[in-house]
Amino acid sequence: SVLREKKNELLIRFKPAILVARQQAEKTGIVIPGEDRIYARKAAYHFGWDWGARFIGCGVYGPVHLDAWDDFQYEATRFTIERLDSAVAVVNFTTEVQVAVPGRYHLRVTGGKGSESVYEVWSDLNAGKQQLSVSGRMEQPRLWWPNRSGGHPLYPFRITVSDSRGDAVEDSLLVGLRSIRLLQDVDSVGSAFTVVVNDRPLFMKGANIIPPDHFSTISDDSSWVALVRLANETGMNMLRVWGGGIYPPNAFYNACDSLGILVWQDFMFACSMVPLDDEFRKNVEQEAIGQVRRLRNHPSLALWCGNNESDEGWNNWGWQRQYGYTPEDSMRVKAAYDCLFHDVLPGVVKSNDDRPYHPSSPATGWGRSAAYRVGDVHYWGVWWGHAPFATYEDHYGRFVSEYGFQGLPCMATIREFAGSEVLDASKGALAAHQKHPTGYQTITEYMKARYRDPKDIQSYAHVSQLLQADALVTAIDAHRGAMPLCMGSLYWQLNDTWPVVSWSTVDHTGRKKAAHWAVTEAFSTVRLLPRVDGQRLEVRVVNDSATDLLLRMELTLIDFHGNIRWSEVAAADAKSSAVSRVYSSNLAPVLRFMDTCDAMLRIRLVSHDEVISQRDVFFTSPRNLKLYRPAMSIKVIPGPVGAQYIELRSSVLALGVELSVDGDPFWFEENYFTLLPKENYRIRIVERPGKTFDSTRLRFRSLVDTY
Repeated sequence: SVLREKKNELLIRFKPAILVARQQAEKTGIVIPGEDRIYARKAAYHFGWDWGARFIGCGVYGPVHLDAWDDFQYEATRFTIERLDSAVAVVNFTTEVQVAVPGRYHLRVTGGKGSESVYEVWSDLNAGKQQLSVSGRMEQPRLWWPNRSGGHPLYPFRITVSDSRGDAVEDSLLVGLRSIRLLQDVDSVGSAFTVVVNDRPLFMKGANIIPPDHFSTISDDSSWVALVRLANETGMNMLRVWGGGIYPPNAFYNACDSLGILVWQDFMFACSMVPLDDEFRKNVEQEAIGQVRRLRNHPSLALWCGNNESDEGWNNWGWQRQYGYTPEDSMRVKAAYDCLFHDVLPGVVKSNDDRPYHPSSPATGWGRSAAYRVGDVHYWGVWWGHAPFATYEDHYGRFVSEYGFQGLPCMATIREFAGSEVLDASKGALAAHQKHPTGYQTITEYMKARYRDPKDIQSYAHVSQLLQADALVTAIDAHRGAMPLCMGSLYWQLNDTWPVVSWSTVDHTGRKKAAHWAVTEAFSTVRLLPRVDGQRLEVRVVNDSATDLLLRMELTLIDFHGNIRWSEVAAADAKSSAVSRVYSSNLAPVLRFMDTCDAMLRIRLVSHDEVISQRDVFFTSPRNLKLYRPAMSIKVIPGPVGAQYIELRSSVLALGVELSVDGDPFWFEENYFTLLPKENYRIRIVERPGKTFDSTRLRFRSLVDTY
């Protein structure tokens, strides 16, 4: 009655999202936290965020298709694991079909290891929505593990559903064999929040991601896959898909499967309450069913979360007072919230998936003591609360799913959006590309506490990146050092939707900030955790591997001209999946004859003559260090298979070294590093398609050059 034989047209009419949202809001009678944006099921960040511009577009940004069928329609197959150990995996395939013509139907599953396994079943099905289910055994399965915990093997399967007449529909699945659960057992502190994969508790290292571009039609599959590759290279094993954006495309989850990146998946709600009507809830329920069914077969999918910071907003941000709610208003708004996030969404997950469901992230706001005993926490005492970086050391909680600090992009990125204008953070392009109301003031406040005043805006950008790196490293070390009490560290944020001053460690162009290089080291499998209290040194080692390690630790105390003032070699016994105290010493007898503003302790952890972790320890704040202007030797030297390297040698210690070509640090395999005096240091030059490296335009900047 709808389709004609020829000339059918499907027309979708869009009205301005903001106007429709306001019309819906007026019908409610009270203002709901989140205001206009909660009535439009589109990306919340389109309405503006403290890192994003406000551009409220509309349109279809995904593929559109029509399904046509006669006797039956194939809908989906759910893959589950009934038993899994090193000897055997018992797997199940449950296929849903919509039957128009009752009869005998056949489900055949082929594939697995070597593509030789065949599982099949015949069933008599009545009209309506029906299921076909078959189980099978896979001998000696290869387990899927997250990044740096093991391999990520995937098994291909072909699903074929046919009727007695021979009409058939095919589908394919690529699955991983692993178990996953969220351990939330009650303990002496509160309750755990630990991701357990294949019966092994794992510390989660990663970041929050937002969409790769403000406009969803601009970011294709490759943009999303690039985020996963970046996470893999950085040593992460989890990404959190933040609830104020969009659900990523299939390519993102496929990449996570193949590269071992677990996904914390928010439903798309952030920093708001929800409309009060049943029609909205029913619409969201169908949205959730579609997303859960789409993503449930991915081994990378770790957990579902109802929303981002909505529960915290209701309990801690004063919304009831802000909007002048009566007790009855509060009851109505909270009831709608509870219905969606404690009834509808967990019901959808339970009916369609076996992943854990977490109602809201964080479980408790960072200003309450319970936040550090139970569930996950977003710790924003640093930045929003203006607390010093040292507060990270005792505000780690059970799983820290957000924390962060802003850093400016590099000058090449700034010049791309600012052009040749005179740069001033209080006006013009730099002001327009800072969306936090006190962004520059907060950066400057922390900068003055740790660094000398930068001499110009270029130096300010450079030091802001070093400051951001300091913040994230301090936090990550605190989180990892608190294992097994704390079992996760996901910083805010990995990427940007546009060129902006934000908390990202990689800007919108793909250029890595200093913090990203620092995070890559901080997420290494084995990590030194040195701490100086007065003149007492304590060294711990965190070892995320499944093997105990007996390592050699080398400690060398130098002045900034490279003179060795003291050294020692010690054994370091690093226990598996644990934090081990490996060294403790009073350095007072050594430091008594040194100027601690002109002293650095380098600690190296060595395994089979390979340095697997390296840390530099200073005895005062960076602003007090007596840094000297370096005499630099910089050479371009050839390497194997056409590779090129930069070789650097400095007369004195150089901190926060940035190499760039016309302000662009994109060219180098490593950047923002420490250069010891009188040591040759090699860095590979990265090839860039269509561009030639010009050594005459190479620039060197270190901390001492910023003042």
